[in-house]
Amino acid sequence: MLFEAVKYLTTPCAPHFKSMGYLHELIAMEGRYHRCRTAWRSHLEQTKSVIKDAIRQTVGSEKAIVLGAGILSDIPLHALSTHFRTVELVDICFLNVTKKQAQQYSNVNLRTADITGLAANLHTNAEIPAPSIRDDPDLTEADLLISANILSQLPVIPVLYLQKKNPELEQVELTAFERHIIENHIELLNRCPGTTCLVTEIEREFLDDDRVIKTEDLLSGVELGLDLPPLTGPV
Repeated sequence: MLFEAVKYLTTPCAPHFKSMGYLHELIAMEGRYHRCRTAWRSHLEQTKSVIKDAIRQTVGSEKAIVLGAGILSDIPLHALSTHFRTVELVDICFLNVTKKQAQQYSNVNLRTADITGLAANLHTNAEIPAPSIRDDPDLTEADLLISANILSQLPVIPVLYLQKKNPELEQVELTAFERHIIENHIELLNRCPGTTCLVTEIEREFLDDDRVIKTEDLLSGVELGLDLPPLTGPV
């Protein structure tokens, strides 16, 4: 706990993002990875394999962008660096574990940005913003645009923040906001003229031995319209 507290105090992060809980969650994710790395290994390796397949299918080799780079536990950074002239890792802030990995490659850059484009507005107003699609011209430069295991996570902190700061909001409003964030991210990927690679949770199953006793939709009812074999694994 002391180590995590020191990391929280010393990691650069914009104050409004920090107060919303983004840095806390990033540090917690790193802790979960160290505790659960054996159980997660298969899922992480499958994710890396999917991204490597996307690399092979990408025509251009100028630039790859990774949205929500996190701690890079599911990103084949070496393969990306080898194939593309420039690799850009995008996230709200970066822990040292990510910075150290990126520093091993001269063509890997870090870009601090809010993928949803909503956090600053939420922090100021604590209200659900009007629907809009984030316009990020930098993404159109990507030969390969990657979103790995973040789609279902994007609404989590914004919704928790709204619930804390604006408790009068109805659940139906919050669910619609979750859908808005998820749909906007999908639209963002669709706008990329190059290859896009999306790896995401769709649902969570609760088991009693081998029997499914409950299923939870993690995309707030948004249908991806894909018929692909799922990556499965423990959480």
